[in-house]
Amino acid sequence: MLRRSAHLPVGALAVLVAGGGFIWASFADGVLFPIEYGGIVVVAVTLSAYLLTRWWPVLADVMAGRVAAVEGDLRTGSTLGIVGRIYYCHVNNISFEVPRSLFSAVKAGRCRCYYAPRTRRLLTVQPLEDRTPDVA
Repeated sequence: MLRRSAHLPVGALAVLVAGGGFIWASFADGVLFPIEYGGIVVVAVTLSAYLLTRWWPVLADVMAGRVAAVEGDLRTGSTLGIVGRIYYCHVNNISFEVPRSLFSAVKAGRCRCYYAPRTRRLLTVQPLEDRTPDVA
């Protein structure tokens, strides 16, 4: 899940570089800042700022390479959101949002969950053996 969205800050950086190149080309041609191109620059800078603020924590998790883990009983559920259904799982008072395509693979029970610490994105779920004693 983390890998799928890690490319977005690179796209925002590309938009910033392209906008900077556009501004540099405007100065190189002797045109200080053409008013007709001002809208394009404003849109590019606004889009880049939005993408960077939204995906900067994801990029920081990828660059840090750290993973946190929590162990306990996993509970799953879903709720109706504004746009659609939101799927989630809980382990020891930590909630993780799970994509719909992966929700059926997450099974309730005792497990260890590995997640990115800054964004709390679930990376993997490792089922654990049940610790119930055998009664003979």
